[in-house]
Amino acid sequence: MYVSMRVTPDEKEIITRYAEAHGVSVSKVVRDAFFEKLEDEMDIRDYKAYLKRKSAGEGKPKSYTHEEILAEFGLAGEV
Repeated sequence: MYVSMRVTPDEKEIITRYAEAHGVSVSKVVRDAFFEKLEDEMDIRDYKAYLKRKSAGEGKPKSYTHEEILAEFGLAGEV
């Protein structure tokens, strides 16, 4: 799929230099930035939904200690 976008010459230079500094393509820089932004927004949405459930008095999610997780997967004493 091909997508184009308009940027100023200064923005293009910043994006290009960033890509070169990290040894990746401009496409990868833009793609990664988009999906990072999307993931952040989804995390915020999920957190807000959690706060809403919590304030409504809905059940508190179960939390586990590090040791409990290791024991669950048979890794106790290995880490």
